[in-house]
Amino acid sequence: MENISNAVQRAVTDTLENLAFMEAFPVPEDISPGQALMTAALLFHEPQQGEIRIAMPPALLEKISHTVFGLPAEGTAVPEPKDLLAELLNTIAGRFLIELLPADQPFRIGLPELDPPAAFETDSCAIWHFRADDHLFTISVSNLFSIHPPRTGI
Repeated sequence: MENISNAVQRAVTDTLENLAFMEAFPVPEDISPGQALMTAALLFHEPQQGEIRIAMPPALLEKISHTVFGLPAEGTAVPEPKDLLAELLNTIAGRFLIELLPADQPFRIGLPELDPPAAFETDSCAIWHFRADDHLFTISVSNLFSIHPPRTGI
């Protein structure tokens, strides 16, 4: 489980740092119940089936969008936040599997699904909480706990 946690944390922090010049930190606290969130899910098909999900507040997506697209902080139309959320999840999922799998191991992922049905929480689901720019968001991964160990020497 520690290998998966490290891979998730590196994938999330690297993606936000490289894409939006924003630092994301793992935190113990959860998102407040009832908080407005945008969600997306993406299926892993190979080498093992599983799922990764992201839940992020619209205000954080707006800040990321302004940075990514070089828009002024206020008063400018923002590109569709759902598209940005899908792209963030796609990038995080790819980086996660690159971190987790051996270098020569191919993988196949699906397309992000926006506003997916609620996930069933099971023993094979883990959730990580992050803070970026004073906003909390979550990443969850299901059914990948027997996957190959991460690459070493990096």
